[in-house]
Amino acid sequence: MPGGKMFSLATLLCVFLHVQHTQGISCGSQALNSSHSDDDLTQVDPDHHACCGAQPYDIRTHFCCGGTLKGSTYEGCCGNETYNRGSHICCEGLIKPAGTQYHGCCGAEVFDSETHICCNGTLQPRGAYDRCCRNKTYSSATHKCCEGKVQPGGPYQVCCGTKVFHNRMKLCCNGTLHERRETQNRCCGNKPYNYNTHTCCGGTLKTAVGNYRGCCETEPYHYKTHTCCDGVLSKKGKYDRCCGNETYSYYTHTCCRGKIQPGGYNHGCCGAQIYNYRTHTCCGGKIHSRMTYQSCCVTEMYNSMTHLCCNGVFRARGANNSCCGTQGYNSATHTCCQNKILLWSIGAYRYCCGNQVYDYNTQQCCDGTVQPKTTYSSCCGRQTYNRITNTCCAGKIQSGGQYQRCCGTEVYNRYTHLCCYGTLQTKGTNNTCCGTKGYNTMTHTCCNGIVKPAGMYHRCCGTGLYDSTTQLCCESTPREKGTHNSCCLNQTYNSYTHTCCSGKILPGGSYHHCCGSRVYDSRTQFCCAGTPREKGTYSSCCGNQAYNSITHSCCAGIIKSGGTSSGCCGTETYSYSTQRCCGYQSVYNRTTHNCCNNKIQSGGPNHGCCATKVYDSRSHLCCYGTLHQRGTNNGCCGTQSYNTTTHTCCSGEINPGGVYQRCCGTRVYDSRTKMCCGDAVQSRGTHNSCCGRKAYTSATHTCCNGNILPGGDYSKCCVNGTYLYNTQTCCAGTPRDTVGYVRCCGADAYNYRTQRCCGTQVYNTTSQICCGDKIHLGGTNRRCCGLEAYNSKIHLCCGYMLREKGTNNSCCGTQPYNTASQICCGGKIQSGGTNRHCCGLEAYNSTTHLCCGYMLREKGTNNSCCGTQPYNTTTHLCCSYMLRERGANYGCCGTKPYNRTTHTCCSSGQVFPGGSSYYCCGSHTYYRYNSTCCQDNIQPGGSNYRCCGMNSYNYRTQSCCGTQVYNTTTHTCCSSSQVLPGGSSYSCCGSLTYYRDNSTCCQGNIQPGESYYYSCCGMNSYNRRTQSCCGTQVFNTRTHGCCGGKIHSSGTYNRCCGSHAYNYNTHTCCSSSQVLPGGPRYSCCGSHTYYRYNSTCCQGNIQPGGLNYYRCCGSQSYDFRTQSCCGMQRQVYNTTTHGCCGHELYNKATGSCCEIQAYTKGAQLCCNGKVQAAGSKKHRCCETEVYKEGKETCCGGKVLSMKSRYRCCGGTQVYSYEKQNCCDGQVLSGGQKYSCCGSQTYKTRTHNCCNGQILEGGRKYSCCGNQTYKLKTHTCCGGKILSGGNDYGCCKTQLYNRKTHTCCGDQLRSGKMTSACCGTQTYNTLTHRCCGTQAYDYQTESCCGAQAFNITTHSCCKGKIKPGGSNYRCCGPKTYTTNTHTCCGGTVHAAGSDHLCCGHQVYNSLSQGCCGIETYDKATQTCCGTDILPEGTNNRCCNGRVQIGTGSCPAQPVTP
Repeated sequence: MPGGKMFSLATLLCVFLHVQHTQGISCGSQALNSSHSDDDLTQVDPDHHACCGAQPYDIRTHFCCGGTLKGSTYEGCCGNETYNRGSHICCEGLIKPAGTQYHGCCGAEVFDSETHICCNGTLQPRGAYDRCCRNKTYSSATHKCCEGKVQPGGPYQVCCGTKVFHNRMKLCCNGTLHERRETQNRCCGNKPYNYNTHTCCGGTLKTAVGNYRGCCETEPYHYKTHTCCDGVLSKKGKYDRCCGNETYSYYTHTCCRGKIQPGGYNHGCCGAQIYNYRTHTCCGGKIHSRMTYQSCCVTEMYNSMTHLCCNGVFRARGANNSCCGTQGYNSATHTCCQNKILLWSIGAYRYCCGNQVYDYNTQQCCDGTVQPKTTYSSCCGRQTYNRITNTCCAGKIQSGGQYQRCCGTEVYNRYTHLCCYGTLQTKGTNNTCCGTKGYNTMTHTCCNGIVKPAGMYHRCCGTGLYDSTTQLCCESTPREKGTHNSCCLNQTYNSYTHTCCSGKILPGGSYHHCCGSRVYDSRTQFCCAGTPREKGTYSSCCGNQAYNSITHSCCAGIIKSGGTSSGCCGTETYSYSTQRCCGYQSVYNRTTHNCCNNKIQSGGPNHGCCATKVYDSRSHLCCYGTLHQRGTNNGCCGTQSYNTTTHTCCSGEINPGGVYQRCCGTRVYDSRTKMCCGDAVQSRGTHNSCCGRKAYTSATHTCCNGNILPGGDYSKCCVNGTYLYNTQTCCAGTPRDTVGYVRCCGADAYNYRTQRCCGTQVYNTTSQICCGDKIHLGGTNRRCCGLEAYNSKIHLCCGYMLREKGTNNSCCGTQPYNTASQICCGGKIQSGGTNRHCCGLEAYNSTTHLCCGYMLREKGTNNSCCGTQPYNTTTHLCCSYMLRERGANYGCCGTKPYNRTTHTCCSSGQVFPGGSSYYCCGSHTYYRYNSTCCQDNIQPGGSNYRCCGMNSYNYRTQSCCGTQVYNTTTHTCCSSSQVLPGGSSYSCCGSLTYYRDNSTCCQGNIQPGESYYYSCCGMNSYNRRTQSCCGTQVFNTRTHGCCGGKIHSSGTYNRCCGSHAYNYNTHTCCSSSQVLPGGPRYSCCGSHTYYRYNSTCCQGNIQPGGLNYYRCCGSQSYDFRTQSCCGMQRQVYNTTTHGCCGHELYNKATGSCCEIQAYTKGAQLCCNGKVQAAGSKKHRCCETEVYKEGKETCCGGKVLSMKSRYRCCGGTQVYSYEKQNCCDGQVLSGGQKYSCCGSQTYKTRTHNCCNGQILEGGRKYSCCGNQTYKLKTHTCCGGKILSGGNDYGCCKTQLYNRKTHTCCGDQLRSGKMTSACCGTQTYNTLTHRCCGTQAYDYQTESCCGAQAFNITTHSCCKGKIKPGGSNYRCCGPKTYTTNTHTCCGGTVHAAGSDHLCCGHQVYNSLSQGCCGIETYDKATQTCCGTDILPEGTNNRCCNGRVQIGTGSCPAQPVTP
């Protein structure tokens, strides 16, 4: 392939390709496939990628501006310049600053769409107007714009020229108004016509030709039977399409540039030429032979495994896998930013920002500028800001964070203000906006931008209001409701007694519907093309005529005999069971003929179509339109036939080689000895994987970015190198040694049990804290407030601002407050208390007031709210925010109260007679135990009935097929709509039914054989008990077998290996195709077999040791019970004497492990993952440093010198515990006789600390709320001090003497010191025990769950009492006696004391033994580990494993 060959973009042609099974995107000359193949290095995800010129890009991280890639999704494109869409807008190619999402362009000017409207480039105030009429504004709710003139008009009003009319009452035909009638419902030019009887073609009225009608220029036609091609009518065929004004069958021909050419399926057009896209490719209008890994670059083909096509330029692939403009690059090491190739110089989280690379984990891209990233940082233009403390409005950073919002360019508090279309309003009691003003939805209503005083039941009607409880809004005019509930144009009516049709109110309510301009009763009639018809035996419409669909069919608008078992073929009917339709116009017998290319030809079952001919599939093959004698051939290769067992088809060519032959491009190779890598054939040998076009062994090497690197089973890729994933971690392209719980922090590794990642730094969680991306000193009470750390006992974090705590315990916005005495309402602190609550921004006492719709109301005898009104729930009901007298009523139905026991509420809001046993059906109720509701029609039948369309049926004996009810004992439903004879034992087969007890359905043909035992093999049936299917042939399973589509004699050959049969008892199948000596206990190891009970396969080498206890360590085996594997060197060691630390071995007697480094105990210490020298036993660790106890101390991770009487305070200060105290991280004067009370010290001998206050008392005193009391003479009960000392206690709020009484469940009971509680009663602990809430005598009884039982007569098994006393035991939930029975695995067996369990089996221990979970005869057999070894065999037992042969056992491997 010549490198550097350039193609002009002007030479690009539009190529139509048939895409099969894969989806992708095409950028210029690059076809980018979405298939996830290891060999496809240019794969993209079409869901997240698009094209920028000829270059693909990820829409999540980049965007395209003027054919150039840009690197931030926050940017926009204005001409060829970029801008920040969050702060600017592009108006007619000019970049202008913009504040909010509501800004738009009006010409070259920026405007706020919430306050203004742009009409033809002219700005107008919005107000209540929301539409433009040329350069004027108007309200679409009350007016219409007709040809530039504003005219009054509401709902259903439309324009006809410059006039407004009601489209339900009139028709507008080319500017002329006509009355809308049943016979005038469509326009043809300027005249109305009846669409049910006529068709308008080219402005001329023609008689309709049925339901499936269309126009072929000026002539009407039936599009089910005919085709219109460029104004020429032709009869329609099954596969017909248009090519110019001719029709052709796309099954056999193709239309290329208006010419019909032979070649149907699998063919396409390449310019004016036809080609087979299975064997060829079209590239730039030229046809080329299809080859593996060949792709198109403008007009030339190239090998995608060796080259890249970069914007029309060929580049050698090498290590490159992507394009940047016309250059190739390696995406693992470089990136492309604005057509510039840049080196990845940072970690894994990298993207483009303009023409720079940045790490989005530590940086962010702001309007093309790279800025440092913190936890709470965001972009505002090209700057960053802290979104906790600031807000970005219109591209400017302003103070105000969590509770602030933008209103245009201003910042406001969302708790105190409203932003109404760019205008700030004080919130007060208002809760939403109406135009630029705020209002309360409980007391006012917004209509067309104007606030009007009205309650919650008022709605807008035109320019006024109406009360929805007493009025209706009809055509923008309020009307009194009365007994009416619906509108018919501008009039009201009762929908339960009348119906509105074409603007007229007609008698007939429930069950009545419109049919044109007339009303019909859906219970007895149905509507056919505007004409009501009586139901009777009729069920369907054919035009405006009714017919019985069980006995007749409607074909092209004509009623013909033949019902559910018939179909339509043009204007005739045909029987599904024996006939078929050819070309939508001719009927033929399916048992004797076939339809090919819309022509009827001889040939019945087992026949098919091959292009235009009928052929017998048993004797011939059809290969893409070409017929061949079948003979021994059974497959197709393009248009040729071949035998798949002796030959292989590659790229449309037949090559010698059968079962083991595979295709590699156009070459054939033997899969047993060769491999296909890319398009290159490589020797298999020990190789088992591909890396591009090269083969390698995955046990010893790894493929990384197209390069084969050392490192096998435990290796993974780390950018351009490898790492051992069981002992290492890849951190930002650098392998790091790991042991245990390790994660990455940038390029460093850390132990996540004791450490965390803060930005890109590692910190210790025991002594440090991370706030944002900054590390601070930590501790028990240390918390984060934004980016700062604070002590939660001294400060509060309110709205990311630090406040002194004092007596406060919570936040109200940015201010602290005490919840015991204050309350926070909408960001305001107010006096609180026990019954204080919030009502909007105000606090109120809930014992005297109610908060109803954010409005305070006097409580009085009321206990609930109904909208803004208080009410008493015992005397009134609240129904849809309306108060009603309760009386005998129990519930609401819309705005009406009703008694649920005597009436029923329907979804229409109407109350009807009928209680809890009645349901609604339309506007009526029915008794649910003897009736059913089907599509608003009450039908007979209760709980056993279901609906089938508008009719009910008993689902126990009947069922539904489409809309027909049928008897399941005599008929069957096929294709969800066709009822055929045959009951519950019948099934469908095509258009017929068959009896499952003696027949089976195979590919639409009924074959002999009961369905329960018979299956299909092609079109034939076979008995699964004695036969099976091999390809399309049936064989006897007792005498034969099937391997790879071939039938073999069984005999001793009882398993398959590929297409070969082999003896499972003497041989083993390896690599799914190679048969080697072995048997059921042998496994494969490379090209050999081994006995898996005494050998193991390690990296293709057979090693000693069986499968139960041996594992691999590189190419060696080891016994995991006593040995293990260490590090990259794969050393086997003895786990009782040695250990593995990282990659080093150490002696457990003298050493230990420190993270990944071994150290000597006594001479060294492991300090937070680092080994340090330690001279004596007094050395201790301080983070990663060593200090000597007594002379030094560890404070906050730092070693400080001190004397023994000194200690650490808060991790930062040293203090003398003899003279000082550490309180809340502060050093205070005091000493050993003092203690802390908050941030103060007190003398423990004379004072006490009660709720943060220092009170007089001492060691003989204790706290009771905010007071002290003497323990010897008093007791604290419920916050009160009562007389009574050490012998007294509290029972809820009562004082009692523990010597004479006991407190049980807050109740006092008399009882001595030996008494205790059992439920609410006392009992004697010396003689009884407590079982749940019942006391029992423990000498004769015991407890089972919460029940007592007699231990001499019963037992407790899994929480349940069972018969059987002291000689009984539990076996699951049952009991048994040990003298006569034994329990094994939860099952009781009849066996005495000499019997034991072996798994779930019982065996006699005198004559038998247990080996694993199997029993054996002690006289003739021996147990070896878990295997049974017969006496007299040529085998021996060595260290619990069976070894073949006699003699001594082999020596154990030597361990370090």
